Amino acid sequence: IVSIWSVRGEALLITTYQLELSARLMPSDGYKLYAWLLAQIPSDVAEALHSQQDHPISQFVTFDKEKDTSIWNIHLLSTEASALFAPAIESIETISLHTGEISVVSKQPKTEIQFEDIIRQARQTTSLCTEIQFRSAASFKQNGRYVIFPQEKLILQSLVNRWNSFCEEYPLCDPDALCMLESGIYIRDYALKSVRYHLKNVYIPAFVGKVTLDSRLPVPLAELWHAILLWADYSGIGIKTALGMGGANVRFL
Repeated sequence: IVSIWSVRGEALLITTYQLELSARLMPSDGYKLYAWLLAQIPSDVAEALHSQQDHPISQFVTFDKEKDTSIWNIHLLSTEASALFAPAIESIETISLHTGEISVVSKQPKTEIQFEDIIRQARQTTSLCTEIQFRSAASFKQNGRYVIFPQEKLILQSLVNRWNSFCEEYPLCDPDALCMLESGIYIRDYALKSVRYHLKNVYIPAFVGKVTLDSRLPVPLAELWHAILLWADYSGIGIKTALGMGGANVRFL
């Protein structure tokens, strides 16, 4: 993969948390949890983070039917974000929302991943077929309009843009390689459902479900594609991933 991009800078760290919550939350409650989390850090820092285009956090809520509890999935996408949010996350016992107080039932031990780990795993993956499960409402914005079908180009653009925002030591900066990559991947199957994500007074058109992608790529580009897919587990896909949208899990078939 190193032949595709240049390497520079120091390694960055991704930190992930999974909290089991006592209340049965709606997926759109992810925005309320994000607002609560921002309130736990200095207000000037929170305002600066919220106003920037690329947020160093992605998070979303899912529901565990077996346990009858909600799961809050949090991914901190930079070393700085980890230093800022980790103390608040690790000390959470209750969360006060306007709808009531929520208890943290349990926490999975935090996981720390370096971008080198993603690169290493990508090199070890040989699969040509991948399933992306969209676990929270996902959507894209193109030409000022919402797009509620996960087109190959939009998936790739979303992941590459966020990769370049947070992984400066491995920039994806070869337009020819990215163009070849886009032409070598395609959606083979999908099982999607349209939904609306309630954000303040707006209902954003979106979708949930899964897509299966096939690829026909030479080895260096295949490794690059695998790395980008592995990154999707942490960054999310599409718009407003800091606000609870676009949570994704990738499975190599």
